[in-house]
Amino acid sequence: MYKTKWKSALCILIISSIVSCSSQATIIKNDNTPIKGRIESSDKDNLYVDFFNEKITVPRNEINSIDHPGNVMGNIGLGVIGLGGVFALLGMALKETPGTSSYSQDVNETTGDIYIWTGIGIGGGGIITAIIGYSIWGRSKMAAGNMDSESARMMIRKRPRVSFNYGSYVKDNQTFYMGSVKYRF
Repeated sequence: MYKTKWKSALCILIISSIVSCSSQATIIKNDNTPIKGRIESSDKDNLYVDFFNEKITVPRNEINSIDHPGNVMGNIGLGVIGLGGVFALLGMALKETPGTSSYSQDVNETTGDIYIWTGIGIGGGGIITAIIGYSIWGRSKMAAGNMDSESARMMIRKRPRVSFNYGSYVKDNQTFYMGSVKYRF
């Protein structure tokens, strides 16, 4: 079983290193000119992009779409988690399969353990891959301000904003608390 744990750890390292992802977004301008770079920040009018260690400004009104990095890596990580789950389930099924002799029962249990630990190792690699991928994707989306194109801005529905107001007052040496909730659309 000691060797199996090392094989699982090796699976995690191999999967995490094979499935790597760029941190550069692809910005497609209105004239279909692509710009590949890391989105550093944004404001309501511009995106600020690190383009080969040179800071460039891209006006929002010139942007057609943005392909943020990391989402593919995150989705692959989710698939690898599922694959690890399949291995673990197969291992549990093998352990429960009765053998025709005590030797075959031991083989089933040992093989089941190998499948379970391999599934755990593969699933762990998938978790790491998904976390890294979605972290890269989320950072890029936040830096861009989630405003990819004019059509995307128009599709965003306004979410209600909720504010809580509270206060207190003292009367007859007792403190009373009052509060109100305000919804804005």
